[in-house]
Amino acid sequence: MCYHVATPTKGALKEKLGSGVEVGEYPTRFTVSGFDHPELPVTTNDTPSAVQPVVWGLIPAGMPNIQKAHELWNKTLNARCETLFDLPSFRSAAQKRCVVYVAGFFEWQHLGRDKQPFYIYAADGAPLLLGGIWDEWVNTQTGEMVRTCSIITTPANAMMATIHNHGQRMPFVLNTDTIPAWLDTTARKEHLQPLIRPCPDTQLQAHKVDKKAALTDTADAIKPSIVRTLWD
Repeated sequence: MCYHVATPTKGALKEKLGSGVEVGEYPTRFTVSGFDHPELPVTTNDTPSAVQPVVWGLIPAGMPNIQKAHELWNKTLNARCETLFDLPSFRSAAQKRCVVYVAGFFEWQHLGRDKQPFYIYAADGAPLLLGGIWDEWVNTQTGEMVRTCSIITTPANAMMATIHNHGQRMPFVLNTDTIPAWLDTTARKEHLQPLIRPCPDTQLQAHKVDKKAALTDTADAIKPSIVRTLWD
């Protein structure tokens, strides 16, 4: 699954998206856990020419109160592509699609009782474009409108199956050519499903990172580790 990410710098994102997309302010992090429900840089299909901060962890619009919202949102950091259009938690939001921008993401390889973290990122070093869904929910205590999102996952490609060998999942990776089709507000389920597939192995690179550093928001979180594992 995808529960820990690094966010790109604003400059890197502007370079990736070009001058036609307005990049707003958002927190830049070397590593952040979805269970902390951070704001991630996101483009939604109702504002395709802008990047805005959106809270990670989908809260459907019909959630009746904040207690129910908090019970759910740890379970909606990811949305499996196989059930995206069917589960009640995601069904309506599947029509509200978005692109979530990350510098990279972290996964843990299981080695018996041990686990080795890896940092995975685009082969060209540019920000990764992850397919997601979003929704708006009104906080029943404050009246505030909150935008939240979930990152879609697919079965792992060959490289990710070796790294994420316990769950064998990976985020749904888009490219600049497929963004318009993904954000098309008129697209139907049958048009979207062919897009949601594992990206080629060659699109990604990965390296091992230090276990403790991977959980700290410092530059060490994404530095290659010298620890040797079965990956070597």
